Amino acid sequence: LHFNLTAAGGYSPKEAKKYVDEFKDWVKKQQENKKWKEIRNTICLDVSPQQKRLITPIYVRQKIFGYCSLLFTKESIEDVDKMVLEQAALACSLHLLNEQTRIHTEQRIRGSVLEDILNKQLSMSEIVKHAHYLDFQLINPYFIVAIHRRFENKSFNEEIEFNDQFMNDLLGQLNKIQVNALLGQKSENVIALFSEDALKKRNINKETFCKRLLDFCAKQYPEYGFRMGVSSSIESIMDAANLYDESLAALKVTNNRQKIVFFDSLGLVGMLMQTKNLDTIEKFAYKILGKLIEEDKLKNMELTKTLYHYLENGSNVHKTARAMNFSISGLRYRLGRLNEILQTDINTPYIKHEIYLALQSLIVLGVLEID
Repeated sequence: LHFNLTAAGGYSPKEAKKYVDEFKDWVKKQQENKKWKEIRNTICLDVSPQQKRLITPIYVRQKIFGYCSLLFTKESIEDVDKMVLEQAALACSLHLLNEQTRIHTEQRIRGSVLEDILNKQLSMSEIVKHAHYLDFQLINPYFIVAIHRRFENKSFNEEIEFNDQFMNDLLGQLNKIQVNALLGQKSENVIALFSEDALKKRNINKETFCKRLLDFCAKQYPEYGFRMGVSSSIESIMDAANLYDESLAALKVTNNRQKIVFFDSLGLVGMLMQTKNLDTIEKFAYKILGKLIEEDKLKNMELTKTLYHYLENGSNVHKTARAMNFSISGLRYRLGRLNEILQTDINTPYIKHEIYLALQSLIVLGVLEID
């Protein structure tokens, strides 16, 4: 779609690149002069005295996927040239449609297998068989990544179409770097199961890989806000359901400043999550922040959110005010109120650490949502 060279014949790679660069510069000038129109049919373009280009779009599912061109040095272009080019574009369309269908089918199978693993509906022997057919390496330890993307004013059909395209792009990127995964969708998130040891064999560590994956998502779709929660690693794939819970817990703690959170970084909250003892987490959070929560319930948790942003910004008043788009004086007043309600100094190091853990607990429990 952006006229990047995919394949060429009849020229050396250097010559082909020269013609493509010349064409892209010509298109850019046409766009700047508002003379450019989308190419929807076969047309001839006089790019330069050395480049006469017959170009036609490649359609896949009624959408333009790319373009096919013939380059000429002769003045006249015959009807047979157009016919040959359009037949070549049609062959490309059929090939791409077959590839898309294959990827969609594979993706549905992979998503179904992952769903069955998370729901503990497959025995180990069945998982081994499915993994073999899907070319997924069963090498422990394993971890799960949950990716959330923000939708604003999107219709249901647009959301489904985006999900399909996003999953295909994600799968394509993983294939490109030769990293296999089981991918699926669950609770409006994209879920991916990876083998950590398989990554290490390609000299990629878990943290670096996840950050690069999030960067890919952000660059591929800059209009969407992506966040990622990453589970800890376990030895048995039969315990993958626990990894899913961990990835969601980490995802809940993400915010606009911290778009990726690793479950291992949650400390005490993470340990309590692993025991599945949500009552213990709740008691811990309410013991420290109970008075504040009761005070703040009818005020959209504004003071509690202020406390979170203050600690997230290293207890720096100026940084917090900028992050919240708040005045310094207004912020200082709120910090004073927080000290009054909690009957403590929130800047005391050990108290600060306990409060931060309690805030993370509230996020995991769904009591507090940070924008």
